[in-house]
Amino acid sequence: MRNLLICLTVVLLAGCSSAASMVGLGKKEEGPAYSCPAAGVVYGADIIPIFAPGSPPKPEPANLAATGLWGRYEGGCAYNNKTNEVAFTLNISFTAQKGPMGQKLEKQNLPYFVAVLSPEEKMLQREEFSTTVDFDNASAGTSTEKHTIRIPVRSKADAGKYKLAFGFILTNRQLNYNKVKNGY
Repeated sequence: MRNLLICLTVVLLAGCSSAASMVGLGKKEEGPAYSCPAAGVVYGADIIPIFAPGSPPKPEPANLAATGLWGRYEGGCAYNNKTNEVAFTLNISFTAQKGPMGQKLEKQNLPYFVAVLSPEEKMLQREEFSTTVDFDNASAGTSTEKHTIRIPVRSKADAGKYKLAFGFILTNRQLNYNKVKNGY
């Protein structure tokens, strides 16, 4: 059920993602020009509340062990004429802050996904990853990840019609918390 919810969330909300900071033109080459696929964080999947083990089922800020935030992301692409694919390099930074119930935490794992959507917004690829944030003396931490996503395309001119959507993998409890506490 969780994976179905995540898949539906990506497909339904990818159009709402903020892609403006990632869209760019590809390298100038002989033949038709191409654009990089649009990319952005899925609306509502940019924050991951981590609840303390054994905390009451009602999601309250007092029950948080940590909160992960999707940080800055940037990338670019290159078109490969031999394989008819776009290689999109994505650099992501994450931040996390300890919550009231997480003062003894030394680190926190943050699960996330990267998905590729077709020009018709059908999910073509989806991969799950995780990053670990080590907390410092100020109860905060950061992490950086780099991925290269290869997208087969029909033609160079079609490259910009594809989309990359990404965000944290959320449980129903975390998704409900974000809706109520973060206004999603």
